[in-house]
Amino acid sequence: CLFAIPPKKGCPAGPANVYNFIHTNQAAANALAQQSGVSADYLLGLSGWESMWGANRFAEQGNNFFSLHGGASAPFANGSMQALRPPYASLSTFPSYFASDQSFLAQYGNGLAAASSPAAFAQQLINNHFNSGNAATGGNSNSIPNTVTGITMVIRRKGC
Repeated sequence: CLFAIPPKKGCPAGPANVYNFIHTNQAAANALAQQSGVSADYLLGLSGWESMWGANRFAEQGNNFFSLHGGASAPFANGSMQALRPPYASLSTFPSYFASDQSFLAQYGNGLAAASSPAAFAQQLINNHFNSGNAATGGNSNSIPNTVTGITMVIRRKGC
């Protein structure tokens, strides 16, 4: 089934994997939000978008929902896996979604709790060097709008 039927009136239709991702990881994101002060919606939106809502290889095989590099030496990592395309980066693997989020926050969480909007959160990610926002330097020039889209998808669907 490509699209979920929203379980509550007024909920937007959307891909089943987005609903499943939110429901599967909401408790962990809430716990991390309480610890860090970073919005659970923002964590879910970014990790959902980065991991193709849990469907990319790094999320499925390594619980790496942020495409974090660093291999086994990254905070909270329990191993590594290699990218299949050049430059064949060593990505971290984690025992859980929670640990992947912990590593993300340890590496890139500076100032994220103060973000007053999804766009401010996305800009702070660029400031923290999570993504350069520039394709010429290996980043994604759509980083800010993509992050905002992911967060908006979560906000609109989390209670459904």
